[in-house]
Amino acid sequence: MILGKILMLAFWAASLLAGVLPSHSRAKPATKELTIFTFNGDGSEGYLPQGGVIVDAAGNIYGTTVYGGSGTCAGVSGCGTVYEISPSARSVVEKVLYSFQGGADGAFPFASLVMDSSGDLYGTTSAGGNGTCTGGCGAVFELSLSNGSWQETVIHAFTGADGDGATPWASLIFDSSGNLYGTTSAGGTVDNGAVFELSPSNGSWQETILYAFSGEDDDGIGPQGPVVFDSAGNLFGTTTYGGSSLGACENYGSCGAVFELSPSDGGWNETILYRFTGTGGDGANPYAGVTPDSSGNLYGTTVEGGEVPCTVDYYYGCGTAFELSPSNGDWVETVIHAFTGTGGDGATPWAPLVVDASGNLYGTTQLGDSGGICKDYGCGTVFELSPANGSWNETVIFHFTARDGAWPLAGLTPYLDGAFLGTASKAVQGDKFAGGAVFGILP
Repeated sequence: MILGKILMLAFWAASLLAGVLPSHSRAKPATKELTIFTFNGDGSEGYLPQGGVIVDAAGNIYGTTVYGGSGTCAGVSGCGTVYEISPSARSVVEKVLYSFQGGADGAFPFASLVMDSSGDLYGTTSAGGNGTCTGGCGAVFELSLSNGSWQETVIHAFTGADGDGATPWASLIFDSSGNLYGTTSAGGTVDNGAVFELSPSNGSWQETILYAFSGEDDDGIGPQGPVVFDSAGNLFGTTTYGGSSLGACENYGSCGAVFELSPSDGGWNETILYRFTGTGGDGANPYAGVTPDSSGNLYGTTVEGGEVPCTVDYYYGCGTAFELSPSNGDWVETVIHAFTGTGGDGATPWAPLVVDASGNLYGTTQLGDSGGICKDYGCGTVFELSPANGSWNETVIFHFTARDGAWPLAGLTPYLDGAFLGTASKAVQGDKFAGGAVFGILP
């Protein structure tokens, strides 16, 4: 562990001397994992980091934990935290910047953070705030550094009423004007979720619901991933459920969809680009949103679907990685990899993909590669998908063992010279599972 920390510190120091920030364009296959920090599991440092991490120009890492901290929420230890991990001369130092208290300030942050040009942090909590939901409908918060400490401000508390959203699970994105965009998995007109915008105005933030999912006419239901812009200002995302009423997932509200929102004079127009079926090798239930490449293709993952049966006991398959390509005014879906959970392969990818300048894709699977401490379900993997002669080749570039982390639920953050940073929701310390880990994958 100490050697790993020293190597990572040297890696961080080299990146700072080079003056280079994280970049998609330099990604290449990576093979070595270093555990940067393991949460102790007693709640004081936070535990269950389900979101990914971001890095500032000084090399500090920021993220969230769903539970832990000093707050009091019924049935769990703590209401979640925002943390910072900083390299120092001899060690890696973790500091809880904010502990959610479970009231108006929010509770249970599942998603990654975003940072503005001033170094302020923004994120979502799935509960807390106020409104009609049990435990609160969730909130969007800002953390600002003031006189050496971090101050939290709730910039929007969802109500779940009058068309407002509720229960945001996903991270936010900025546009070039400083507006924030995100999704809620519930709320909206008929409680099927919504896409929202928050705009700064006279020292506060104004919310606009861009689209509320209806669930009718094969519309999507329950977006749990973020949205992303293309170069024309259109927004793309996924809904975990909804889409076609046909297919294998009818008992779960159908298998999910990929959608586009296009700005117009009267607001935003929604188009469903693809509806998953969960049959014939197709995927089902996309949780993570989509990632565009420079050619306008969209890439994503589904938690289920693909190969049937799945060896880790998912009835509809172990999940897929897919590509959506524009073609003659329509979109064509291709499953570029169906996970199997055996032979070293992963299973159930929950996270978004990262694409590099060469068109290679990188991601994580929560399960797969069974055996060891994680038993039949496996501890999860980091994988690469590379285009080759009209098809895609998968390479598992790391298998988690639980000692170095287990069950990653978040995507990877590109770093210098082909390295990645990420989180694992669990890890092992001594003879028991601890509260998760932050790791680096190095070339």
